[in-house]
Amino acid sequence: MINNKIQKTFEYIDGITIDDSLLLKSVTDILDAGLKSTWKQEERKSFNLDEQYNIKTSVYDQFEVQPEVVKAIAEQLSFNIHPDHVRYQVLRAGIPKHTDAKRYGIINYIINAGGDNVVTKWYDSDDNVIETRVVEEKKWYKMKTDIDHTIEGMTSDRLMLSISLI
Repeated sequence: MINNKIQKTFEYIDGITIDDSLLLKSVTDILDAGLKSTWKQEERKSFNLDEQYNIKTSVYDQFEVQPEVVKAIAEQLSFNIHPDHVRYQVLRAGIPKHTDAKRYGIINYIINAGGDNVVTKWYDSDDNVIETRVVEEKKWYKMKTDIDHTIEGMTSDRLMLSISLI
């Protein structure tokens, strides 16, 4: 069983699996399944995207996840999660360096990395890079999000299944 403790900036984790056939593979698949964007207007403002938001081009979006996927994940965790804390996340080139609002960490599974050399970077309070990582597709990992971080090198949509730790 996976716990909700984040002890490192980044770490791969074992003990959680997902049947890839349950997962949607693109924004088009998500929209065709009738799943809705859940990224609120006030959150968009923090990325200065309010004027330019477009569900197919915004540098960030998050979407509902099918109930059967939430159930499959929840059964493998040692803590309770609300279905609203499991989302498909879409990131695109241009996402700014940021600290996530309302969550200290995430448990993620990358469905599509968004390119061949996509790099996640974390920063200290003096804006120095403290860790750099190319995260593998189809491997679960935990990551700190309450410190500045960014993702660079995307050439296509980066699609992830994400569990918010709040």
